Amino acid sequence: MNRPTPTFKPARLALLACLPLLSGCTLGGSTSASAENDRLRREAIDLKDQIAKLKGETDELKAKLAAASKAEGMKPDVIEALPVVTHIEIGGFSGLIPPMGAASGVRVEFYPKDGRDRFVQCVGAVKIEALLLPAEVGQGEPKRLGAISLDPPALRDAYRAGMLGTYYEAVVPIPPDMADAARESSILVRLEFIDGTNDQTHKAEYTIAPR
Repeated sequence: MNRPTPTFKPARLALLACLPLLSGCTLGGSTSASAENDRLRREAIDLKDQIAKLKGETDELKAKLAAASKAEGMKPDVIEALPVVTHIEIGGFSGLIPPMGAASGVRVEFYPKDGRDRFVQCVGAVKIEALLLPAEVGQGEPKRLGAISLDPPALRDAYRAGMLGTYYEAVVPIPPDMADAARESSILVRLEFIDGTNDQTHKAEYTIAPR
């Protein structure tokens, strides 16, 4: 007896024909969503960079206008091209000196930067203080290790340039009775720069961890 040949109903045939299309739609949608997320991330990063750049240029413009008010007769294109300090950074190579043994001072590297985040020479006065931080948060107040002030001539003498780059350098003396403690705890360095060209004040902080 011959078995009847199986047949498919039209509805089933239509469903089978749509399966590849449905699969393609799901994959395509997933890929498109991933690509869109990547694009949005890139745009967010670009916008963040643009905002940082605009803020730096705005700060620089404010400083230039302040300088211009003190410099009568300066041409507009000269003012526009004039690099001025908009912020100060303390370098990561700051630390105790000498490298070993009893600490005699805190060596501080600092970098005046313009609105484009580039090093620029500066004229003015600098105050630096070093504070000994407590071993645990909330266990006492910071103790002052020492402080130093640089007037405009001393600041100019603090300029350094060589194989290690371009920066300013100052040393905060540490009293002998604090030498051992300085090796054992973190040190907070605070710096304040008063720009002699426009009276703007810029501050920076940096923590030196014990080694």
